[in-house]
Amino acid sequence: MPGRLIEGTDPDGTMSWQKSEEQGNIPPNSDKTLPNGLANGVNHDASPTPGEVGKGKFAASGAPEDGDEAVSGGTATSGLGALPPEIQHIALLSLAKLINRSAQESWNELSELINELAEIPVPPDVPQVNGIHGRQAAVAPSSSGNQHKNNLDKKEKILQFGQKWREWFIKLLVISDWSRNADGLSKLIDVNFWIVQQKGLYWTVAHLIGEMKRKLAEGQMTNPDLKTAAEILSTGRVASLPDLGYIPPKPLTPKQMLRTLKDINIILCQRLVLHEKLPPQFEAYRVHDGRVTFSVLGEFEVDLSVADDDPSTQFFFMDFRFLFSPSSEVSCDPLRDQLERKVNAVLLDGGLSECYSFLHDLTLTFKINVLHEQALDLGKGLWSENLRVDLIHRTLVVQYWVNRAMPKSWVEIGIMSGRRKTADGQTLPGDPYLALKWKRQKEEVSVSDIRFDVNDLSLHLILRSVVACHTGWILDSIYEKLVESSLYKDQTLGIDLDVSYAEPTECELQIEFTKSQLVTICIEPITGVFAFKPISQSTARVEIELGRSKNVLEDAHRRISLLRCMDAEQALAEKAFSAGWETAKPPILPDQKDFRQLFPRSTLRFIFFRRSSWGSNWLVAATHSMDGDYWWLLNSSQEGNLASPEQILGFALHSEHVPLSYFSRLNASINCLIALHTNLAALSSLGLPATQIRMPGKDLSSADSTPQASFVMLFDPTRIPHHIRLRTPFRVKDNDVGLSQSLITSITYNAPTQKIRIQAKGECSATDLDAMPMQPFLLRDNIIITTVESSAFESKVSVLLERFQQANFLFACRNNLRQYPRLQIKSMSLSNIAVQYFDNPPASVNIKLSPSLIPSAEGPVDTQLPLSLEFSSMSPHSRIRHALLNILTSRQSRGSCLDNFIRLLDFTLPLLSVFDTMQKETPPPSEENEEKQTTSPKHSPPSSPFKTLPKFHILARSVNSYCLRYVRPRARFEISPVHRGGEDFYWTVTYISKPADSPLVMQHLREQVFGPTAIVPAVEGMAEQAWLPLDKGAACKLQNPEPLLRKIWEVLREVIVEMEKSGLDGTKSGKDESNNEVGQAPKRLNPAAESPTMGRKKVNTGNPPGQGNTGKMSSVQGNSQIVNAQAGNRNAALGQMRGPGGPTQANARQQPPSHKANTQGKQVIEID
Repeated sequence: MPGRLIEGTDPDGTMSWQKSEEQGNIPPNSDKTLPNGLANGVNHDASPTPGEVGKGKFAASGAPEDGDEAVSGGTATSGLGALPPEIQHIALLSLAKLINRSAQESWNELSELINELAEIPVPPDVPQVNGIHGRQAAVAPSSSGNQHKNNLDKKEKILQFGQKWREWFIKLLVISDWSRNADGLSKLIDVNFWIVQQKGLYWTVAHLIGEMKRKLAEGQMTNPDLKTAAEILSTGRVASLPDLGYIPPKPLTPKQMLRTLKDINIILCQRLVLHEKLPPQFEAYRVHDGRVTFSVLGEFEVDLSVADDDPSTQFFFMDFRFLFSPSSEVSCDPLRDQLERKVNAVLLDGGLSECYSFLHDLTLTFKINVLHEQALDLGKGLWSENLRVDLIHRTLVVQYWVNRAMPKSWVEIGIMSGRRKTADGQTLPGDPYLALKWKRQKEEVSVSDIRFDVNDLSLHLILRSVVACHTGWILDSIYEKLVESSLYKDQTLGIDLDVSYAEPTECELQIEFTKSQLVTICIEPITGVFAFKPISQSTARVEIELGRSKNVLEDAHRRISLLRCMDAEQALAEKAFSAGWETAKPPILPDQKDFRQLFPRSTLRFIFFRRSSWGSNWLVAATHSMDGDYWWLLNSSQEGNLASPEQILGFALHSEHVPLSYFSRLNASINCLIALHTNLAALSSLGLPATQIRMPGKDLSSADSTPQASFVMLFDPTRIPHHIRLRTPFRVKDNDVGLSQSLITSITYNAPTQKIRIQAKGECSATDLDAMPMQPFLLRDNIIITTVESSAFESKVSVLLERFQQANFLFACRNNLRQYPRLQIKSMSLSNIAVQYFDNPPASVNIKLSPSLIPSAEGPVDTQLPLSLEFSSMSPHSRIRHALLNILTSRQSRGSCLDNFIRLLDFTLPLLSVFDTMQKETPPPSEENEEKQTTSPKHSPPSSPFKTLPKFHILARSVNSYCLRYVRPRARFEISPVHRGGEDFYWTVTYISKPADSPLVMQHLREQVFGPTAIVPAVEGMAEQAWLPLDKGAACKLQNPEPLLRKIWEVLREVIVEMEKSGLDGTKSGKDESNNEVGQAPKRLNPAAESPTMGRKKVNTGNPPGQGNTGKMSSVQGNSQIVNAQAGNRNAALGQMRGPGGPTQANARQQPPSHKANTQGKQVIEID
């Protein structure tokens, strides 16, 4: 046997078979010849392959052919010839390694088993008990041990482990026993392997010889037939060949060919219409040129024809074309021949239906191959390293964005069977078609929006459409989450999403981080990474973080929100620093609480600002979140600590746009907030509620907008604290003037003065407020407005309450004064009320009010405004100014002092006007004295106008009691009002006789004025008399006292003339019994106490002379109480007329004043 094998021992002590020492220790470059005759360098392990046999390397007998070497890489010896190669030795595995690995594996499994058994809990084996109420004896455990399931499982695992490795080590024992005889078996194995190889070589050589013989038969040429050739050349024919008498047809002419084609067209039309059952896909066809062309839209066209008019014969293939792009023509002859054979075979077996199925399936497969080629081109070009393409059977799988950390996304394009199931569960066959599936992040989604055109195949367009849909889905998910936040839900900031289903570069998400910063977010189509525009350091960092994110949807919303807040904070801080604001440290809360608790949970970023003008107690914080950017005003203590979170005003301003002018408006808003907080605190200290509190507006982007705060303050005079309550100077008829109890107070900031302007508005029931200006109030329609200025830290609530108390009083006076049509209110303010009560001559009165400041809390309970009266120079009421002032300021009257004052003005106006007129007609005392000095009594001319004029003095005791005292002639008249029941008021003029008076005075008065024989003229234009004689006096109408007083004056003038003629001096008299001297001013009397007739009376003030008074009064109140005065000795014509017969005072119950118009249009006034 060629070669030698020797027995050796491995270092680990195991037995192995190795090559001989002589063979294994031959140096690589040695020329030593081996024992088997082979030189060094021969590959003893190599054996010729079946293919190498017979190719010049080995002959059939094993000897080399000419020109070939015996063995590759070696040369044969010159004497021995070629020898066969050494038998290949089969190496054996070391037994020691097998035993070591088995022991190691068993140890590892034993360790795992121990750990696994340790994790299985086994409850302790509790001994069973027997007994009642705890008095039991323990029963010995059973011999079987703990029968718990876990314990049994552990025992089973131990048993299985032992059985497995017992079998394994038994096998090792068998191998160990076999290895003791491994010497002979190893040699036997090697010889057997060599014999099998030799048998294989013999069979291979026989196969190659047979194949060579077959190929040589095809290339063999027969010997030339010289006999037949000579015959043909000599005779022109071959006698051995039979003559069939075949006559070749003549060539067809064009007409014949055209007619033949038409006949074929007719045959095709008849067959297709009458005999063939066309598949639905072949219903679109056309017959032309002796063929029928079936067209399947978007797939192919096939031309078929027939060879016979028999309907049972088959169609034959003519031509084939694809109807989609890109596609190629079937022009290659081998491909066309193969396609023609296959189509003809299908037409023979299955007809047109099978032909369509075959060509349809061929077209779909070709389309997938076209898309596959396009995918490979994209992967090598534009989409390099970002695309993965796999073709599995007839399904094309294209994965995009392969480098993204998020879940994989891919597109599958394959052939769908088209089978469908019916309602009863049956499966109906269908037409296969090319379909597309989209797995977006490992989830299959709808492909309705993807542009997949089977007629114009373009994988590039399909990928861009898929990426566009994927990009749109990601941006839309981010958009939906951002829109849920209040910042974009309320459209405070803009957000816009542009989505395209064809072009991914058109998918953009535009977000307004602030009004001045617009950020565009898109996704790069090829790599799938986020891209922000404009680029900044913060956006670049967010791009990197989103590129590494596995959950893009959640992380994108969170990081974009944080990026938006960071950019807004940075922009705001830069503008605030330019506007002179300073950043401040966060405040310290009590109990070491986190100041973030002061703000909403959605707050992502915040920054604090401070200004020196705000003081140390006020701090402003700007917070940024997806719910909005807000300003917060914090009020802290002197130590910088917040007293409590409730002191933070959380109604702040929304920062939309931050130009430099924005901070000036923000400063104004902050001042308004501070002023609002200060005034609300003051209002709360007064115990008055405030409602409808409105903070300054949040829109500061417009330069025209003025920050304004407001609240509604309750104005109820009964609830105003006593220390700021004002007492009216006089009573009015009705204090309820319709002034609203809700005062709308607005707070604005006056930038030029750096002050806070506080404006209070209230509604009034009156609608013509603007007709009468009233300082310091601005009246518009039915709105009352007043304004004060102060610093933001000063409260003006008490000042506003004082002003509206005064306004309430002024409007009450205004309403009372407007009840009298003859009165005209000239002006009205907190310091003066100017009223004109007579036109000719113009007479007016000014009620002077001295405004007072609100006293402190330690001041008096009530504060009353001082009061004074000023009449015009033409007013006849100057003589009773003090008496009218006492009536106006009287606190004893239970009615309206102002009504009494106005009625008394109207009541006494006619009488006092006559007094002024008569006094103006009387010469001054200086002129009369000169007349007395220059003219002696004996020589005075009787026609001197001054000497015969009566001189008189008027003494006003009260507003309704006057004394008319004539000096020459001496006479005294008491004038007072009386009332006749159910009729008008009258002035009674009573002559008070004195012993020193001249008897001529009484005589002439009785004859011409007082007596029954007196001739009383009629009132002009009326049937009634001018006065009524009363023996010792007379009574005249309240509105017409002038005729009576003129008549008395004329009578006294006649007396003077008569006394001049008789030489008497009417001025000489005894001691004046009057309490007042001539010319002495009357004392200030209380008219309610001194007037004997000051009770409740009805006065007709609207009946001027000459309008026909009937003498009857219209009733104001049916049950009005009439004051009873002492009855005097009067003429019977007056009936029940009553007059001041004595000093008695009639006290009557006072009622609220009222007025009504009588039938003649007069105004009846009721006086208290």
